[in-house]
Amino acid sequence: MALGEITLRANNNNCSNSRGASLTRQTTLFDALGSAQRRNKRLRRPQSLSSGQENTPPEDSDGTGVAAKAAKRIRTDTSICITPTQNQPSRKPAWTISAIGGARGLYSPHAALKARQHHVIAPRSISTIGRFSAMVSPAEAVFRLYSDAEPQLNTLPLACKYSSVAGAQRSRLALADEAGHVSIFDTLNIDTAESATDAGLQPIARWRAHDNAVFDIEWSSDNTQAVTASADECCRLWDVESQQQLGSFVGHSQTVRAVSWRHEDHHCFATASRDGAVMMWDARCNKTWCEDGYVHRPVNTINRAHYGVWSSKLSTRGKKHITGGSVTAIQHLRHNTHLLASAGSTSEVVKYWDVRMRAAPRASALPTPVASSLLLSSTKRSRGTSSLVLDSDGTRLYTACNDNRLYVHNALAPGLPIAQLSAPEFECQSFNIGLAASPCGRHLAAGSSNGNVVVWELDRFGHNSSGRRAVLQGHTKEAGCIAWYPGKDRTQLATCGDDGILRIWEENQMLADAARTDPAKRFFWGTSKVHNSPQPAP
Repeated sequence: MALGEITLRANNNNCSNSRGASLTRQTTLFDALGSAQRRNKRLRRPQSLSSGQENTPPEDSDGTGVAAKAAKRIRTDTSICITPTQNQPSRKPAWTISAIGGARGLYSPHAALKARQHHVIAPRSISTIGRFSAMVSPAEAVFRLYSDAEPQLNTLPLACKYSSVAGAQRSRLALADEAGHVSIFDTLNIDTAESATDAGLQPIARWRAHDNAVFDIEWSSDNTQAVTASADECCRLWDVESQQQLGSFVGHSQTVRAVSWRHEDHHCFATASRDGAVMMWDARCNKTWCEDGYVHRPVNTINRAHYGVWSSKLSTRGKKHITGGSVTAIQHLRHNTHLLASAGSTSEVVKYWDVRMRAAPRASALPTPVASSLLLSSTKRSRGTSSLVLDSDGTRLYTACNDNRLYVHNALAPGLPIAQLSAPEFECQSFNIGLAASPCGRHLAAGSSNGNVVVWELDRFGHNSSGRRAVLQGHTKEAGCIAWYPGKDRTQLATCGDDGILRIWEENQMLADAARTDPAKRFFWGTSKVHNSPQPAP
């Protein structure tokens, strides 16, 4: 079974029983893997000669066996990419033994991805990471957040997201801060001329969404609504144009950390909280009217989604206790709208849930995900995951973990991470480090605890085989929030840091050269630098 065929699609296959009644059977990942095992079993059998003959290898008159002829047909010792010559006809790339899953000939998606060499970016191949040397953030593209009570103090930004680009509709940037405000920016018309004022970037709309910090904000698919997740243990749905509250979603017992809309659906979304629960919501149902508007209740709940196990030092018997870990990030998958990926503060494991799954019958029972990624940590103890992000085509899932590494997962076939990314300029020491994937899928940007923003160049399988990366320097403290402009007509990034500054980065070679030569601009502006050296070995 090919890699694209091993998916998590939950298709309803109709079958009939002996009485003629129609039954509905749920096809899951394990059915797909079972069919792959049956196919591999058929591959191990010798081929049948013809109908009516025994399935035994024939004897050759010249003394050569079947194995020798098979070795002539399949060259397992040749290179994967064979360069055609004038005397040798071109042939298809041959698979090595490791690429097809070992000497037994079984297909392994992860082994195949790791064994392919034709996707590696050669040092002399065409690279687009050099364009990031022209990325600059001038003073006119900076917005500084101040506290309402004390204007001399900065307010920390906690989340920033771009709206999607649909037709002629412009993309807007939403910014949420710890004071509970939501600001909307139009980042496409920034005046960077010499005669421009030093007022900086100004929002086109700003309102107070919560009385506490807003940790996440997410646009709906039609760009008319936005959901905010706050530390006041609730979420709120807003009409962006009128800044009117459309509903309040109450159910969590601690801070709501993340929110994710279902793909191409502006009614259903999911939230993750520090109480260890993942809740699914539907804005059309399960609501009651009160003085402040509609109050919604969750339609489904997964409690203790990322529980942790620890040993008590006070106990002489060394008993292990199960604690409910915080769920730090969630992400709806695109190839199946019923699947949800989540990550927690206890380990680097990514769990996949079916949002239609009901709660466990017993309160003490732990939930069982549909699938989970395997643990691949570079340290002796497990560390948590800060954020999740899905690429533009929905096939790769990137995670930022507290072991200073980024892991690349295959969203269609969960298992071991297919790659990992690291850099000397990248540090992930908190659960506020964000990720952003480019619309073209060739670059991945991540914030850092030291204030840098690192952009990796990726091949078509999500590997940073060339080691090329760009470093954006403009924040003096931790850069946690990052967003990538969704349109392909320009390269634009938005970054936020604990220094209370929102920066908009764009490609402008003239301004980038001026920022490097002028000491005053180099201090206040944001500049970039490209590194071509290979990344350190894991």
